[in-house]
Amino acid sequence: MQNNNAVLEEKIAQVAKGFGALVIELKVNPLKGATMINCMVDYPNGGINLETCASINKAIVHYLEDSKLLGEDFSIEVNSPGLDRKLKGAFDLKRISGRMVMLWFDKLVDGKAYWEGELEFIDDEKINLKAKDRVLAINIADIKTAKEKIVF
Repeated sequence: MQNNNAVLEEKIAQVAKGFGALVIELKVNPLKGATMINCMVDYPNGGINLETCASINKAIVHYLEDSKLLGEDFSIEVNSPGLDRKLKGAFDLKRISGRMVMLWFDKLVDGKAYWEGELEFIDDEKINLKAKDRVLAINIADIKTAKEKIVF
């Protein structure tokens, strides 16, 4: 099954890419003799819609039915990340570069456990956050929770 999961992950990533989307999160779980697949997709800069999620879902189902990779007993859900999703690591932070973000920390960063501001720079280990009156260099490992701040 491990080899099947690798093939499945690769194929789902290819299907999503065909729609201009990325797989943000993928969970494959056995469920009483069946397989449950939960797939979260989004465009590289966010904003995926329900229609695209449904199209990706149909393409994956078509592949699974034709390939018989999981047999005949499977279920798949393809969803968008949602507005209030917690961001996980450099990958997610890079996707929202230039946008507003809210950050919480276990230890104080420049005297505070919470900062919000615009993500100015992101690499694999650190970010620069433009807060009201300063730019903070923050190690990604120090971030407890991160969420995009939705500004209307």
